[in-house]
Amino acid sequence: MPRLRRFAFCLLPLALAGRCCAEPEAEAEQLKNEAVAILKANADKETAPEQYALCLLKLEKAKALAEGVGKNDSTLSQEITAILFWARRFSNVQVLAALDKLKGTEAPTPPAPKPPPPRKALEPQPQRNQAAAPVPPEMAKMNTAAAAFAEAQGFAAARAGDDYAVAMRWFLMANQYPGTGYALKALEMARQARQRFAGKTVDEELPDGEEMRPAKEAETFVAAGQYEQAIPLYRVSLKKKETVIVHKRLGKAYYTQAQQLMELLKPRLDAHFARYAAVWQGAWRTVGAGMFAHRAFEPNDPALAAWNRQYEQLRKESDVAQRGYQEAEQEFRLALKLAPDQKDFDAAGYVGLCQSVRPFFRLTGMQTLRDFVKNYTPVNDNQRLLYEFCKTEIDRLYKGG
Repeated sequence: MPRLRRFAFCLLPLALAGRCCAEPEAEAEQLKNEAVAILKANADKETAPEQYALCLLKLEKAKALAEGVGKNDSTLSQEITAILFWARRFSNVQVLAALDKLKGTEAPTPPAPKPPPPRKALEPQPQRNQAAAPVPPEMAKMNTAAAAFAEAQGFAAARAGDDYAVAMRWFLMANQYPGTGYALKALEMARQARQRFAGKTVDEELPDGEEMRPAKEAETFVAAGQYEQAIPLYRVSLKKKETVIVHKRLGKAYYTQAQQLMELLKPRLDAHFARYAAVWQGAWRTVGAGMFAHRAFEPNDPALAAWNRQYEQLRKESDVAQRGYQEAEQEFRLALKLAPDQKDFDAAGYVGLCQSVRPFFRLTGMQTLRDFVKNYTPVNDNQRLLYEFCKTEIDRLYKGG
């Protein structure tokens, strides 16, 4: 056989394999697009159970096809997983019955591969004869959430302009890692992306009026992430006249500032815990001589004492962020007090979140969130994002996570 023909013959299986992979991916993309069209058309209204079931069926098939070609981490697979997660959150008895009926008339969906194991916490790996860095469970969880947040950021960059898909991806990340500042931040990113898709802003526009001038000035600082300058201006506005909208804006400023402080603190905490192994190793001394020589731990070692002092300082800085969540809760409560019938969807939800993120208010936060879920009903996707995340928080708190 001529060399060229032998070469072409060898390439034929590779070409056929590429075509086999491309066709399932193209079909998965098409099914995903059809399902998303249904969700987008019903973003601000109730979807008929039969239509919602059809959407679920398409997404389940798309997920099986995308994962069947071994590309679980592809942008398409991430998008399908995020949208399917969102869709399943609203599957009531009527939807599930309609889905069963559809599956009875459709060819069975290929079984999807088992999901990959959860990402392990990113903890320092000690060398031989060294102590492991005493990373608290909260920090280990934050490290894992940070990696997941970065992954979601990569998806958002890859899907820039597709705000609906970006919102769903952020929502998935927030629900996978509740109880972390990264989850709370991801929830905000999801709501912002969802509102961009709707052509709206997350918060209502500030009205005109003399009392609103300082608040409007504060908005420019908020946009730049300068909360220290924004917070006093909101307070000036409230001294002129107390309003629901400015109390909510001030609450959100405190809330976001607390997130920002924890985000800035995290690299320093990581570096501090990474030094512990060397500090601990240096606290051991050789005592005695000859056959009586042995290693003993010196608890008053100067380097170890310095490490503990620095940790105490970092803990105090963390407490500042926790007080920020407390201030935010107070402002959201004042907004509720002034609101018609003392009800406001966002303020009520964020009161619970401000409690649940603080270690000593877990039970209070769980009850507050339960009351929110019981007493409020979301009317659009943006409210559903907050509502469903609060349900995830309740589950986390109940399980002790």
